[in-house]
Amino acid sequence: MKDVLLVCATGKTRQEFKESAPLSASIQRLRSTSKKVTSRVTYDNRAGLGVIYNQYLNKRYKSKILVFVHDDVSIQDLFFVEKLNKAIGALDVIGLAGNQDPDLSYPSWFDQRRPLSGFVAHHWPQPSPLPYETIFVSSYGPSPALCAMLDGCFLAVNTERVVNSGIKFDEQFQFHFYDLDFSLSCSRKGLRVGTWPIWAVHQSGGSFGSPEWKRMQKLYRRKLSTDTD
Repeated sequence: MKDVLLVCATGKTRQEFKESAPLSASIQRLRSTSKKVTSRVTYDNRAGLGVIYNQYLNKRYKSKILVFVHDDVSIQDLFFVEKLNKAIGALDVIGLAGNQDPDLSYPSWFDQRRPLSGFVAHHWPQPSPLPYETIFVSSYGPSPALCAMLDGCFLAVNTERVVNSGIKFDEQFQFHFYDLDFSLSCSRKGLRVGTWPIWAVHQSGGSFGSPEWKRMQKLYRRKLSTDTD
């Protein structure tokens, strides 16, 4: 069974991450229950996520399952390590949710006109006024399933297969579209991309439509048009 390395880049300081990031509690819980789980967190990060993630896509980590995960994700699956080891027998790039046959003109994997896959839990409302944790589940479609695009809040990779393919994260996409570009590139390269049912709670709704998102969208569309010329 392969070891799992959680990789996160956060804008929080070490202390802020420890005190408030959902992933921090997950790391402590996973490491206390399994010697197979380790983590690498880049604090005070201002670089694009791809810049940090690419540091781990090399031969040094080929024997591990890398999990690129946001700091606002709480991993609560009791069989996390076992599920990931089973998943990489069927897939090379694994997400929680994705699009099986995306319309590339649409600026997101979440296009309800297309066949979607996976599920992600969320807190509701955000934050909840109730004195107990309230969670709802966004169910997109059957999982496991092959996809062409994945949501980037959680991306696990069969490191050896991805490294051997030569695919890296495109570092021009700093905090948006890096996930769509990476998963689509892997799919086009012949790697097996898809979802796997892993219980995790994502405590953010994202920043769809923000000025920075719109700027990255232009770069993404430009790259897509170049790739298809």
